[in-house]
Amino acid sequence: MNAKVFSRCCCLCLFMVTLGCEKVPDESKVLRPKVIAVINNQEIFKKEFEDFLIVRREPSVKQKNKPERNAIFKEFLVEKLLLQEAREEKITLEDDEIQQLLNEWLAEEQKATSVFYERVQNFLMVQKLLRKRIGLHVNVSVREMQNYYSEHNKEFHAEDQMHLLEIRVGDLSSAEEIRQKMTFGDVRSFKKLARMHSQGLTANKGGDLGTFTRGQLPKDFEEFVFTLKPGEVSSVFHSAEDYHIFMMEEWIPRHPQKFYEVQDIIFERLVMAKERAARDSYVRQIVDRASIELHDKSLAVNWGESNEDAQ
Repeated sequence: MNAKVFSRCCCLCLFMVTLGCEKVPDESKVLRPKVIAVINNQEIFKKEFEDFLIVRREPSVKQKNKPERNAIFKEFLVEKLLLQEAREEKITLEDDEIQQLLNEWLAEEQKATSVFYERVQNFLMVQKLLRKRIGLHVNVSVREMQNYYSEHNKEFHAEDQMHLLEIRVGDLSSAEEIRQKMTFGDVRSFKKLARMHSQGLTANKGGDLGTFTRGQLPKDFEEFVFTLKPGEVSSVFHSAEDYHIFMMEEWIPRHPQKFYEVQDIIFERLVMAKERAARDSYVRQIVDRASIELHDKSLAVNWGESNEDAQ
């Protein structure tokens, strides 16, 4: 081999070696996702927390004061713990229940991103876990409801209400003619005429609109009917669509509500309170037995606080 050929071969080999070296990245320079915590040997990455903030429409966590920042981070970690529990419990989801919640959460014409879709899945998984662990164990007795009513009876008052009847027709002359047939306090006659002539949806009920408190009716209607006295028939009222005649059948002044009137409200309050207490206790147990390492010094969690942030 002459000297020129040998020299060319050496240069080619050196080029190939150099090229080969360039293709092998230096592992020490490859950026790994930042780990902000380790929960039960599972690494939790900064990107996961950022996605959590995005779906919650939270600004950067750095813009919040320390207590707010730590409370949000605690909520994030609690969700991660509950998701681990849900997987151990083999909680599964159906496509239709995911889609249903997506439809409820998405604004009109908004599309579901992968981050948003994952958030919905996580929410449903946690809810199913909590129902399995807590929901079936919450009971409220009648005695508890009665005790609650006795202790909080000042909270239960019905505001002033009026029981209203209506006849609704399409022209003024018909309305005036019907109005001439009515007398003060004759509820039976009013209901009979409503069944015969009213074009409203309540005609078959004698024009009975039910009871109303202030603020429940359109402003122009309210200003008109709340001037009536019990048994009084109104003059003809012209709305944007029809002509109306009203009668105030009954005036019910503000009064304390009886137990039977509010027992459903009391039941819901007690169930919610018991569920929250049971949930906090359950989350506390999970936290106590978990291995949690925090790697981001800007984030901290006070596990001594009430776990109201669990879903």
